[in-house]
Amino acid sequence: MRKHYFIIFVLILVVNVLLRRFVLGPEWQDSNLLVNVFIALILTSIYIVIEKFIFFIINKNRKNKK
Repeated sequence: MRKHYFIIFVLILVVNVLLRRFVLGPEWQDSNLLVNVFIALILTSIYIVIEKFIFFIINKNRKNKK
């Protein structure tokens, strides 16, 4: 596992917890750790898929130019 994926996961988790606790309304103030970790995991997974897709497109274009 790459280190930056873990850092992104932790950052998303912290931002999610802070947003839920301080910014959003009372119905969103559930600070359930499992829910916050699951949301951070989903968002990190989406980031990984997008990153892999972008690198695939870039590498495909490089191979076509040769």
